[in-house]
Amino acid sequence: MNQASIWSQEDCAQWVPSYDWSSCSGGRTEKPMLKAGNAYHKFRVKRNCWPKVRGVAMNPVEHPHGGGNHQHIGHASTVRRDAPPGQKVGLIAARRTGRLRGQAAATAAKADKA
Repeated sequence: MNQASIWSQEDCAQWVPSYDWSSCSGGRTEKPMLKAGNAYHKFRVKRNCWPKVRGVAMNPVEHPHGGGNHQHIGHASTVRRDAPPGQKVGLIAARRTGRLRGQAAATAAKADKA
């Protein structure tokens, strides 16, 4: 609450509640930012959804996959589970990596033909 000081005749300051100025506003056009906080919280998460930039298209200071003379990851895309934040990009704690062999390869080939 806002307060203002008033000097009385005895030369001592007295604190009194000042007038509440928040309700003395104009119309909708004079205060367009009155409810801007609602829109901010509503679209705060959505604004980072687009565009999605690939890590290999970034610079090395922006992403672990960035940099190089052409767009390639440059190292294994798998990363251990206990890696620190910022290093955990790619396939986190992958159970299997590499070329599919055996039954998994046969199943994948059959799915490609169908």
